[in-house]
Amino acid sequence: MLMECPNKCGVTFERRALDRHISDECSKRSMHCPHCSDVISAKEADQHNNECPAIELPCPNECGEKMRRDQVREKAGRTMG
Repeated sequence: MLMECPNKCGVTFERRALDRHISDECSKRSMHCPHCSDVISAKEADQHNNECPAIELPCPNECGEKMRRDQVREKAGRTMG
């Protein structure tokens, strides 16, 4: 028996595949960001990773330190001025 995804992602599949689709395949499945724990949809994951304030980045001053994205501007501002 075919069914549509309950998350309304537009995919139709056999009912027996529901659990796998919801947990692994659905573009609208909820997931937690491993960096900040925000709840996002799988479809938003790439965009969130480009903006997440908790992802560690190399220091823009090339000191070798890694820091959270939300701390990068603060450090860059302190050393420039």
